[in-house]
Amino acid sequence: MYSSLFVNHFYFNQHCITDDEIMEQSDMQRLIFIKYVFSKGLEESYKPQPYSNAAILHFQDSVELFLDLALQNLCLTERMKDKIRDRAFLEYWDVINNEDNNPTGPKLGFRDSMARLNKSRVVIKHHGIGITSDAIVSMRVDTKQFFDESTPEFFGIEFSDISMTSLVWNEDVKKALEVAANHFKTGDVKICADNLGLAFYHLKMFFNTESHNRPQLPKKVTQYYFALDLKSGNRKLDEGLEKLKKGVCELDDILNMIGCGIDYQKYCRFRLFIPDVHGVRDGQILASRFVNTPSLTPTDYNYCFDFIIDCALKMQDMLSAAPKLTQ
Repeated sequence: MYSSLFVNHFYFNQHCITDDEIMEQSDMQRLIFIKYVFSKGLEESYKPQPYSNAAILHFQDSVELFLDLALQNLCLTERMKDKIRDRAFLEYWDVINNEDNNPTGPKLGFRDSMARLNKSRVVIKHHGIGITSDAIVSMRVDTKQFFDESTPEFFGIEFSDISMTSLVWNEDVKKALEVAANHFKTGDVKICADNLGLAFYHLKMFFNTESHNRPQLPKKVTQYYFALDLKSGNRKLDEGLEKLKKGVCELDDILNMIGCGIDYQKYCRFRLFIPDVHGVRDGQILASRFVNTPSLTPTDYNYCFDFIIDCALKMQDMLSAAPKLTQ
């Protein structure tokens, strides 16, 4: 269900590490994947009916992945773990909360709300019957609360602190995303938005550079044809040429994004909140923004952050599948 867009981007550090460190890295990689699956559910949950029903499938998948990881960290035999995995969804609570299996460790909560999630999934997946929009909103809130409270209990980290930036190849993109996240936590939403814009700018520059020797990948053509300053000496003609250049460059951007598999409607929503960054000068981000740009809410911030991650994964997947060609 979840393609190589995600799975192919895990990397271990190359230095010598202990078995405990390997286990910690493995747990973190799986937590990142869990958050990624949950983010897909969040995205689907805001769509109109009947498309939003798909969110329930993602929500349960993410919770079940979490339960399996929590189960793995209990001191049970592999045979017992395999038997448990073959059982019903709610039996994870029976096993993990059992004093014999887990005498001193944390206990799972939210059994009733996750039971409702499971029933909704069965109705949707096995009977093809959708649920109401209000029910989907309720499941979204319940699932987020499950992760917000269970993640620090079982893994010693806040769910909000699990960062998917480790999936991104380019260090400039990664750094800008981390700066944006830090500023959002402190309430500096404007600086946060600027750095999200900077991250997207670096991502486009990275892809354009890496795709240069890959003729099978989409490219921006206007950077070559409009590199020269077009001037005729006639003011009205020059103004017309400048408007034409701007329009063709915008069209080139759109075609380039579509060629990379980026959903243009999602991009339009992203641009509603995030300024168009066109460089950095003397440490200052050069950006143009709408006059009445709305302020980032937590929902908008998560959407924009996840949009950049999703774009990065798609571009990286294209680069991985297209080897460089030499003349």
